[in-house]
Amino acid sequence: SQSCATYSVTVGGAGAQLDVCVPNGALPDQVCAQDSDCTSGGQVCNELVDTGAELVLYCGFAGTGAGQLGDACAGQFFENDEACATGLCEGHDNGICTIACNDDGDCGGNGFICTGSGYTNIPGRFCGDLCTKEADCSATGRSCQLRRNLPENLFDLVCHEDRGAGAAGTDATTSSECQSNFVLSDGAARYCTEFCAQASDCPAAAGLTRCVGVTLTKPSGAGEQTVQACARP
Repeated sequence: SQSCATYSVTVGGAGAQLDVCVPNGALPDQVCAQDSDCTSGGQVCNELVDTGAELVLYCGFAGTGAGQLGDACAGQFFENDEACATGLCEGHDNGICTIACNDDGDCGGNGFICTGSGYTNIPGRFCGDLCTKEADCSATGRSCQLRRNLPENLFDLVCHEDRGAGAAGTDATTSSECQSNFVLSDGAARYCTEFCAQASDCPAAAGLTRCVGVTLTKPSGAGEQTVQACARP
């Protein structure tokens, strides 16, 4: 993916002709879905190209950062070479480095699954940290949230940085006000909740004592899916 070429280099006013490694500009642009699509050019699947309607994945060079899959990262953009060697960070303030994937096997196990990006303008799939309850997402500023998995027409539960400030049990008008990005309705009242596997997962001190099934319409708009969330008595 790089070649050795002779360039004039000036450092501190002193110049010299040096042989340096430079990116191979002859590499063609290549659309990708996972890193293995890019190995022939010594690249990885981490470059997001704006088509005008969405950001499409292309092969690019590995990031300069040290972060590997699951390591903490932060940055303004999903494409983040500075923090992640993978070149991709799925959060602005409390994200983790991720990689593009085509199926769960690309994510190497260890609790990671292949799911959606979490952004409506990025159709590619990326490795996410699987969760079933809030306690599975122990890192500061992260919570268990729904993520659209369009190829499988499902909502996955993965850890992601908090959407809003509202903790479980807090009254809210919209999902975006909640850390979990999810609200339940109790008659006229609406409140932030969190996801659960059983009642003991729920924060009783916040007034949520039941783990109940909630029916969702699948991402395609056809069919239903049930998830479990903490509810008031």
